[in-house]
Amino acid sequence: MLLVGSMGSLSYLDTYAKKRTVSQYRTGLRRFMEGNPRNATKGVHPADLRQAKTLETACDRYLQALKAVGQGQENPLIARDTVIKAAQNDVEAFLARVKDKAPKTLRLLLSTVRVFLAENEVELPQMFWRKLRKRLGGSRAVTEVYVPSNKELRQILTHMDARGKSLFLCLASSGMRLGEALDLKLQDLDMEKEPVWVEVRAPYTKTGNRRKAFISTEAREALQEWLRIRPRFLGGNQHEQEQHTQTGKKGRKRAAPAKGVCPLCGRGPFKKERSLRIHMIRSHRPVDDGRVWPISSNTAECIWNTAVEKVGLLKKDPVSRKNILTPHSLRKFCRTKLGELVSQDVAEALIGHEGYLTEVYRVHDDKDLAKFYLKAEPALLVFQDAEQIATLRKDLEESKEHLQTIMNGVVSENMQLKEKVRDLEDFKQEAAKTAAKHREQIQLLQDLHLDHLKATKVALQQAGFNPQGLEGLIGYLETLKESSRTHKRARSDRRRV
Repeated sequence: MLLVGSMGSLSYLDTYAKKRTVSQYRTGLRRFMEGNPRNATKGVHPADLRQAKTLETACDRYLQALKAVGQGQENPLIARDTVIKAAQNDVEAFLARVKDKAPKTLRLLLSTVRVFLAENEVELPQMFWRKLRKRLGGSRAVTEVYVPSNKELRQILTHMDARGKSLFLCLASSGMRLGEALDLKLQDLDMEKEPVWVEVRAPYTKTGNRRKAFISTEAREALQEWLRIRPRFLGGNQHEQEQHTQTGKKGRKRAAPAKGVCPLCGRGPFKKERSLRIHMIRSHRPVDDGRVWPISSNTAECIWNTAVEKVGLLKKDPVSRKNILTPHSLRKFCRTKLGELVSQDVAEALIGHEGYLTEVYRVHDDKDLAKFYLKAEPALLVFQDAEQIATLRKDLEESKEHLQTIMNGVVSENMQLKEKVRDLEDFKQEAAKTAAKHREQIQLLQDLHLDHLKATKVALQQAGFNPQGLEGLIGYLETLKESSRTHKRARSDRRRV
């Protein structure tokens, strides 16, 4: 066993925010150290390199041995070139040892070693790395990814409990990556919106940028069922599992588990991988850490592989020997189904592909993307009849349009009625003004007529005639004048009131 080093050659890993990135870098360095470069791991069992302190000590030893190669040179430039040449030989030997890996895996391994050397002041020429990359072949994944049909996915989900069904239905309908879904907190879900909005925060994503995701109606139902019974799945022996994983019966550090042995409790070995998966799913329950699905990615993959195997779809790629139907297949399933009903750019943005997401956000906001998702949702349904749902949704949209047309007609008629009322009010006011004018003119004529009659009466009296016939008419006109004044005062009083 190696002693803990003091150089801190892996301290740069503490600056990475994502645990998955750190885990991948440690795995790459472990594979590099398994070849015992410069006798850095002499006397160390390969399984012990899984322990962080042991791996860092091995890396410290390697750097010491590597830099010691140039210590015999008096010229510092020659010493540096000697160290670089030795490091190049080690990298080429490592590449020859892992050359059977897939091209993407090889690129990741070389990137891990390159960053490790650069962070510890061993900078190899760019020409050297370009030369190695040319030897790797293609940059695409070797494993053929199988995209399940709606029927096959329904068969797979039927063999899962509420936890697995809710998780993988959400993956299939949203296009989220498995790691993103497992990082979701309860407060990241907005179950009141249609469709359900999921806040995929920046620390969860591969690119480090936040985005909104959406899930289907049947995924909402499965998620609600899981959240209802979620407390029953939590609690248990998490602390004991961690203690058993870290130490043995006498408190000593436990080495990595042997093949077929449960890494959480040490039971086994199980003869079949499926038996080990079933044991891990049934026997180990996590504590509540606030996540929607408080399980590890290994447990999620165990749930998936067990269900896939029961359906008879657990097949391996003939070249890479990896499963061709994985949780990542659900991301491709979502992209394929979305592409049938919306444009390519929108489909790529909905599943979180960064280049398309940036471009689409320049034109559409989250509400627009939610509308696009509702349009494509029928193609993502697994347990429901997509055609029937599409028909119902179409009928609903037509009903909404018809109702909107009726409302628009009512509003238009209301506006017309208001316009007519205004016209009537204007006419009423004009009529009132005309009537007042006519009353004044009538009153003026009556006054003139009364004055004329009075003048005629006086003239007749002066001429010696009896004006008895005119007195009755003059009295009648004076009565009308007084009545008109009375009505005028009454109208004035009503207006003041």
